[in-house]
Amino acid sequence: MSPTDSLPIRVPWWARVCLRLLPSHVREEHERELDQLLAIEFAEAAVAGGQRRVFRRHALDAIRAAPGAHWDVLRQDLILARRQLIRAPSFAVTAIVTLAVGIGANAALFSLVDGVLFRPLPYREPTRLVDLTEENPGQGLFRFGIAPANYRDLIGDSTVFRVGAAYYPWSGTVKVGADPERVTLARVEGSFFPVFGDQPELGRTLTAEDDVTDGRSVVVSHRFWATRLGGDPNVVGRPVEVDGSVHRVVGVMPPRFEFPIAGIALWKPLGHAPNDWQRRGARYLGAVGRLAPGVTVEAAARMVATRAQALAASHPETNAGWTTVVRDLRAATVGTARMPLLLVWAAGGLVLLIAVANVANLLLGRAVARSAELALRGALGAKPGRLVRQLVTEGLLLSSIGGGLGLAVAAGLLDRVAEFGPTALPRWQEVTLGGRPVAFTAGLVVLATMLFSALPAVSAPHLRPGLALRDGRGGSDRRRARWQHGLVVGEVALAAFVLVGSALVIRTLRGLLDQPLGFEPRSVLTFRIEPPWRADLSGPPDSALARLGVDRARAAEGYRQLSERLGSLPGVEAVGAVSRLPLTGNYWVTSVDIVDRPAPSIQTRPAPHVRVVTPGYFDAIGTRILRGRGILSPAISLHPTLA
Repeated sequence: MSPTDSLPIRVPWWARVCLRLLPSHVREEHERELDQLLAIEFAEAAVAGGQRRVFRRHALDAIRAAPGAHWDVLRQDLILARRQLIRAPSFAVTAIVTLAVGIGANAALFSLVDGVLFRPLPYREPTRLVDLTEENPGQGLFRFGIAPANYRDLIGDSTVFRVGAAYYPWSGTVKVGADPERVTLARVEGSFFPVFGDQPELGRTLTAEDDVTDGRSVVVSHRFWATRLGGDPNVVGRPVEVDGSVHRVVGVMPPRFEFPIAGIALWKPLGHAPNDWQRRGARYLGAVGRLAPGVTVEAAARMVATRAQALAASHPETNAGWTTVVRDLRAATVGTARMPLLLVWAAGGLVLLIAVANVANLLLGRAVARSAELALRGALGAKPGRLVRQLVTEGLLLSSIGGGLGLAVAAGLLDRVAEFGPTALPRWQEVTLGGRPVAFTAGLVVLATMLFSALPAVSAPHLRPGLALRDGRGGSDRRRARWQHGLVVGEVALAAFVLVGSALVIRTLRGLLDQPLGFEPRSVLTFRIEPPWRADLSGPPDSALARLGVDRARAAEGYRQLSERLGSLPGVEAVGAVSRLPLTGNYWVTSVDIVDRPAPSIQTRPAPHVRVVTPGYFDAIGTRILRGRGILSPAISLHPTLA
């Protein structure tokens, strides 16, 4: 006689008919599970004081889920898992929120690391692309641009480079219709686009024929074309005013191409005259090259360094102490962001471990309330594997809900990247919530949650049904306590590690903020202007900047009038201008010889950072002059350490 026949719960006829239609081995499995469930419900009803109607409804739900093959078994497990979560809402909400925070934070962080560090550059054969810079370690000068003459001598070596191109970022005013806009652009050589191997979406790219002094061709980015040019399919040949000069659009690049700066709007010819290519002391060009077949980055670095030593020997007045460094383009693009990103990712991993440990503790605590059920099912013949399957299904359901919410949290966090990405994060436009971050983070958490969900089932055969029905403990307190104590110790250790690391970071930041700046930033307002009458205050009259329409007299008069108008505003005490704001990391470097002192050697000659300022700048920035006075006329105000 089946155990169900001895229970005072009538099984509907349709359920018994459906069970008889199943294959014999499947029917026997379902009948055995049904008997166990009904016996448990009846026993619990007796202990709970006769609440048989509620338990009868639950048993019938289990019976309705029984007919079917293996998919129906899974569906039955999911129904039971859902019921268990509904019965314990506080446990379910706490576990789901904990998992959502852990998954969301890690998915967002891994997306950043994957997009910036791991994902290859979106160009053809990106591992063959290199970046060239000049450095002078003796004077503490690193990651400088490359001088035009040095670039020509180095990039022309066909044994190292198949093709190379020079460029430098620029900022200009672009006028489409009646609305001017300040945009970021780049002046590039005609060989610039062939280096990357990217084809334009519309039209063509710049060529050597465009790379002339009066070149008026531009290639626009996909974003600029879609936003400012309305996505016009006939945009090729359309006039665009750049810094007061009319240019013609010759091509549109695909969305993935944004070199050398994220958010770039357009590219125009470099516009260097023959005299500009003879300059060796002005290191302002960016340079990128594609390696020749069979040449590695390491081999190219050695060959270029050897060639740079020869240039230093032949041109000591400009190249002594300087060398040229070749770097993989991806590493050069990432720059100093690699280590901070890895550290943040590691910290996020610790947060994830703490979240998983919290969920594991919750699951173990939840197992206490289910000891009677597990013990009784084991006594009725349930195999440990069946108990593991049910508990793992519950953990899977819990993880799936938390993972879905976590991905929503990650998407919200990544939306914030666009707000600071252009200035603080390289390759920020390539950061997306892709398949690899989701699979990595969610898979790890789901696996850990499933494992911890199975822990109560592993100890189920050791539970004593009598004790389980009497007080709900099942005789496994000691074993469960060991697991819980171990998890608590692990959580405390991880939390302490994170807290100590955070305290050290905060202390470092506080120390940096407390460093004397040399000026008083409070009550100082700054803004940036780059009008078309931008002036080159130090270059020769035949320089490239002079040919761009620079009018020194007009520029000086414009700044003077602007300063007077700002100074007349109520509440303004002082007004000044500077070529680069303090603490921005941008500066010029020049060599200095002190009058009436022996000229130092080229290697020991001072190379101070230089910023061009107007009269009133020191008063406006709140800098106290230690000796002498500020600038009142076109003269050089030396730093006290150079006097």
